Amino acid sequence: MIEVLFIFVSTFLAAIIQTTTGFGFSIIIMALWPMMFSVLDSVWLSLFGSGIIISFITFKYFKYINFKIIILPLLLSLIGTLTGLTLLVNTSNDLARRWLGALMILLSIYMFFVEDRIKIPSHWWFGVLVGTLSGVMGGFLNIPGPPIVVYMSVATQDKREYISTLQFFFFSNYFLKITYLLIFTEVHSLDIQLGITVFFASVFGIILGTRLFNRLGTLRIKEFTYVMMLLSGIQFLVG
Repeated sequence: MIEVLFIFVSTFLAAIIQTTTGFGFSIIIMALWPMMFSVLDSVWLSLFGSGIIISFITFKYFKYINFKIIILPLLLSLIGTLTGLTLLVNTSNDLARRWLGALMILLSIYMFFVEDRIKIPSHWWFGVLVGTLSGVMGGFLNIPGPPIVVYMSVATQDKREYISTLQFFFFSNYFLKITYLLIFTEVHSLDIQLGITVFFASVFGIILGTRLFNRLGTLRIKEFTYVMMLLSGIQFLVG
């Protein structure tokens, strides 16, 4: 019962954040779930929710997708995702948790203190770089968002183009990830049982997040996410 409640509340919160800001679902999930499950099981469970969220946003705003700016980052990210997934299935859970902790600490520090102080280039070569990095991070530790979000924030012209193009990027990587995991790993019965909870919590989060999308500023949501990343990263690294 505690597991179900934990999964439902965290998924619901993560779905709202993803729907209103365009990213954050995996950050919240990977900050919380490896406290109770293995990193690999956390990745598997997250797929029950991230798939429906990403698909919904992608198709809702499909006409706003800017394929021109995303195609190169996407192609390189697919290669990076395969690399990261190979690392994930061949790394012990303890080591994966420490890598996850270190990454979350570094990302939270960057987002708090550096992100707004440097000029991000919108050139194609930078898109290729962050696409590759995003793929590796998404495949290995299920956190693909931060690198590509940085690029998309300067490469897109408005909120709808930003969120639609970003979700298409995640959508493409999602199908590669789930195909790989179905081939090379096993789906545990626990994953399927809790996956139903993840699915419905994601639906409810989408409904509320969609209502908030045009009304809610993202600053405080982002700050909350960064604080959670930092605290969870410390716990994973030293725990």
